[in-house]
Amino acid sequence: MNSWNAAEFYHWYSRMPNDERKRRAWDDLGQAERKLYEEYWTFRKFAKIAPLDIDPRTIENREPPEPDILCDISRNHHYFELGEVTDEKLAQKAGVAAKQKQETFAGTFSQLDTLIRIFDKKCSKKYVTNGFPLHLLLHYTVGHQVPHIPHIKAEISKEKHLVVAKLQNSPFSTMWLYDGWDNIVIAHVER
Repeated sequence: MNSWNAAEFYHWYSRMPNDERKRRAWDDLGQAERKLYEEYWTFRKFAKIAPLDIDPRTIENREPPEPDILCDISRNHHYFELGEVTDEKLAQKAGVAAKQKQETFAGTFSQLDTLIRIFDKKCSKKYVTNGFPLHLLLHYTVGHQVPHIPHIKAEISKEKHLVVAKLQNSPFSTMWLYDGWDNIVIAHVER
């Protein structure tokens, strides 16, 4: 396992003033460290509002073939695999805009196609869970794609039987859909 610790960085970084030092600290992170930090940060935000008894002291990043996060829920270990719901073409536009120091960019994307793609991709993977329950946390947090919640809720409700069938053929016991922009759980589906 990597010696860099996302939890330690989170606690140090979150207390820094929002100035040049904070930007430099972020810029000094490698791509793998940023990924670990974003997973940790996203999951902590989710854990604060999820109707689960997640002990925040136990949240830790894991590396493949384990799922992304290990934590305790009601004193029992649980894994969470995270997946950002993001359209790859729009993410590329965001990357180009950031490199050109532009604050805005535009583009269209299909909310459902993007969600279905990441859900199918995660459900088809294999994970080492050491016998602990595994949950899927799909989220809108890191990128710039804000979900249209009423549309997504309506579609998930309409197609819930398909979501459940896919979960039954996957390693996940539940699927959570989280909006990190508004800090709400959009949907929760159990196997």
